[in-house]
Amino acid sequence: MKKIIFIVNSLKHRAGIERVVSLLANELSHYYEIEIINRNTSFNQCAFPLNENVKVKVISGILPTFFFSVKEYLSMTKPDIIIIHNMGRLSLLMSLLPKRYNLWSFEHVSRESRPKWINWLGKILYKRFDQIITLTHGDKIEYEKLDCNVDVVFNPTPYELVDNYNVASKSIIAAGRLTHQKGFDLLISAWALIANKYPDWRLDIYGEGIDKQKLKDQIDKANMNNIHLLGSTIDMENVYKNASFFVMSSRYEGFGMVLIEAQTFALPTISFDCPYGPNEIITNNENGYLVENGNIEQLAASIESLILSESKRISMSKKAIESAKRFSKKNATTKWRCLLK
Repeated sequence: MKKIIFIVNSLKHRAGIERVVSLLANELSHYYEIEIINRNTSFNQCAFPLNENVKVKVISGILPTFFFSVKEYLSMTKPDIIIIHNMGRLSLLMSLLPKRYNLWSFEHVSRESRPKWINWLGKILYKRFDQIITLTHGDKIEYEKLDCNVDVVFNPTPYELVDNYNVASKSIIAAGRLTHQKGFDLLISAWALIANKYPDWRLDIYGEGIDKQKLKDQIDKANMNNIHLLGSTIDMENVYKNASFFVMSSRYEGFGMVLIEAQTFALPTISFDCPYGPNEIITNNENGYLVENGNIEQLAASIESLILSESKRISMSKKAIESAKRFSKKNATTKWRCLLK
C-alpha cells in the first residue's frame, strides 16, 4: 500500500483547509496509508474527526526548525508521495526537500492573491515540485505559466445532498473567518443599503477572527438591528437547512468551499466574482448571482432581488442542488486516485 504524507500547518481550527485536509485524508485512507504532519495538533485535538487509520504527527517549532525536523522524519518514514497543503509560505519552504521525494503542492489559495515576493520566489522554486494541484481552472493557468505540471481537483462537499429547501425562511447567511480577505465589511456595507426596507429579514454572519470588533463597530455605527455576528458553530448543517440563501463577499479565494456547502443544501448563492472559484461554482442568474468584485451596490441589488422574488429563490434552489452533485466526495476521491496511481 502506498504511503502518502500530508504536510499542513495546523489541524486545530474549524476552517476550510482543515476541513478539506481531514475529509481528503479520511477518503483516501481506504486506499492508501495516510499520515498528516502538522505543527500543533495531535489526533485527539483535531477540529474535524479523522478515521482511526489516519496517523497524525506533530512537529513543532518555527518554520526553519519545522523544515529540518520534517526532513529528518521523512528520511526515516520514506513516503511514496508528499503532499503540501499550501496557504502561502509552506510550499516554498518544503520545495527545498531533497529531489528524491515525489513532492506535490496542493494550492488552497489563488496565486494571484499572494504577496509579490512569494510569487517571485515561486517562479524559481515551484519547478522543484513533481505535481501542482489547484482548485480552479483559473489558478491552473497561472501555475502553467511557471512551466509546472498542473491538474485541477475540485474540493468535495463534506455533506450529503439535502433537497429540502426552506422557502419560508427569511434568514440570509454568510460564513468564514472574520478577516480582510473574506470581505464582511463589504457585505455589511451592502446590507446597510437595504436593511431598513426589509426589517423582517435578517443577515447572520458565522465565524471568528481578528476583525470581529471592527465589524461589530461598523454594524453599530450603521444602527442596524437585523444583522448579527454569531461566532463559530459546530452545527452549520442546521444553519444551512434553515436559511433562505447564502452570500459570499470575499475579495479573493482559493475556491469558495462555503458556496458548494450551501448548494449542497439547495441554497441559492450570491458571490463577488473574485479570483478564483466563484465563477466555476455559480452559473450567473441560474443557481445564483455573480457580482462584480467589490461592487457593493451590485451586491445589495442582488440580495434585494432574491428577497423580493420567491419564485427566483425556488428556481435557483433547484439548480443549486444539481450543481452540488459535481462536488461529491466520490468524484473528488476518484480524481485523486487517478492522479496518485
